[in-house]
Amino acid sequence: MAEHPILDAASLGALIRQRRRDLGLRQPDLALTCNVGVRFIVDLERGKPTCQIGKVLTVLQGLGIQITGRYEPMTPYRQPAEGSLLLDDDPFDGDGAA
Repeated sequence: MAEHPILDAASLGALIRQRRRDLGLRQPDLALTCNVGVRFIVDLERGKPTCQIGKVLTVLQGLGIQITGRYEPMTPYRQPAEGSLLLDDDPFDGDGAA
């Protein structure tokens, strides 16, 4: 199984195009298989950022492409109390660790 990082709509489109070609499918064949229009496949492969996510997922499934979510740890966002300023290094932020 090969991994391909998806950084934007263009890289997703390139992956879809390559997989379709690897499977020997033409755009009309893929569209028919996934019950979407040929224009949708063309736009998707060109990296159109406004393609409908539900249809994108249908095409990915039709091509046997799985999406796996992975994220880097981040500091959780905390909403400051109304009228106050909350800084990460504020010793008086109410967590008891002053």
